[in-house]
Amino acid sequence: MTYLKFYRNEKEKFPNQNKTHIPDKNVSKFAQKIARHFKVSLRAIRLRGYRGSAIAHCGICEIGLSHNPTVLLIIHEIGHLYTWQKLNEAKHNKNLMLFIKRACRYAEKMGYWSLEIKNLKYENMKQHEREYRPNPLMIIPETEKALAIPETKAITVYKIPLGCA
Repeated sequence: MTYLKFYRNEKEKFPNQNKTHIPDKNVSKFAQKIARHFKVSLRAIRLRGYRGSAIAHCGICEIGLSHNPTVLLIIHEIGHLYTWQKLNEAKHNKNLMLFIKRACRYAEKMGYWSLEIKNLKYENMKQHEREYRPNPLMIIPETEKALAIPETKAITVYKIPLGCA
């Protein structure tokens, strides 16, 4: 049961990131900023459930997150994609912990999780600039019940780019 020890160590090392929740409308922007900086191919995010669980689908470059996930949860799942794409492994080991450490430090330095949607550069772009934005993400609510939740009504659905980079 070393993976349970991994989760415990992760939560002890990064308590602020574990307490900070990202609203559904900001999840794709936060995840895309982290993925772009570390050159991780991320094609889609699936929002599902409320229990704080998540999953990384490494073969298709997608992650599944609970609604209003924590910063640590998002970085952890992007870390699985990173280790799969760079090292061809998706285990809970030192390489994953090293990525989480680097990504948490980078996100804290840049202040990403404290940004509101209105302060992001994307919101200030003109309409024609938004259409040519590279690597848009798609957020897919898993159930119709998720569509009825007020936080998910503000989600913008983008086209998925073809192929993993």
